[in-house]
Parts: sequence; C-alpha cells; structure tokens
Amino acid sequence: MIGKSGDFYTAVSSSAFFGASIANYFYTLIQENKEKRDGWLIEIGAHQGYLLCDMIQWLYTCDPSLVKSLKFGIVERQSKVQKTQLAYIKERFGDDITITHFNDISDVNVEYAFVVANEIFDAWDLEFKQEELFSGEKSTFTYFYIISSVWVCSHPYSG
Repeated sequence: MIGKSGDFYTAVSSSAFFGASIANYFYTLIQENKEKRDGWLIEIGAHQGYLLCDMIQWLYTCDPSLVKSLKFGIVERQSKVQKTQLAYIKERFGDDITITHFNDISDVNVEYAFVVANEIFDAWDLEFKQEELFSGEKSTFTYFYIISSVWVCSHPYSG
C-alpha cells in the first residue's frame, strides 16, 4: 500500500506544497529569463501524476498563460500507468492540459526541458543510469542538480 498508512510515502502524497515549491523555483527561473516559457516540463516516473499536476496548478496560479505556452510530458513506459495518469490529469484539469508520454528518457528529443523525478534514485540502478544519462551521446540535458529529494535537470538556456 502506498500513502500515509502504507509502506511507501513521499511529500507528494501529503500535500501539493512540494510540487508548488519546485514549480515556484521553475517559475522564478522563467521570470529571470533563465528558462524558456515555451519549453517542456517533464516528470520521470510520475506514478499517478500528482507532482506534475501540483506543479502545473502552481504555474497556473502564478501566470495562467504558462499552461498555454509550456508543453507537459511524462516518461512512463507502462501503458496501464499512462492511462491512470491521463485519467487523473483529466480529473484535475479537464481538457485544458495535454500530456505527451515518452516511453524512455532517450525518447525526449526537445530543445529545452525542465525535468523532475520524485524519488527516482530509489528506483534506479545508479551506476547504470548515471552513465546512460550523464555521458550518453543522446543526452538532451547537460546539467543536473538535487532539490531536496527531487532530481531536476534542464538543458541550458541562454535567453
């Protein structure tokens, strides 16, 4: 069981504040012209999509035009999980938000992306994935850093 009464519990399960905090950081970078208003916001391993939805909601609160200019994606290869995510996102936002699913991080071939992954290092074999993501020729992202327990990476943007 996942959640407050289960074995696995994260900040995303308790409130929207965690996602809002990360989204606020992203929003600040956009306001400072360090990140693109028309790039991608992508979550890896989004489970049901709570974190991404909390981030989208916060961005809308700060600047409603951002949900029209940004593109949103989830890296998830399991079709059943993709359907669950899309159902939750539709429940939260109706048809106002479009999500693109990527089966693998290597499928993300975009000019700019702000990528988050909650608890991702708990789920991956770090040595294998670090080599693939950090030194692979197809890597879209050039720097990585940690915010609390969330892995965030973005392609540099020179505004």
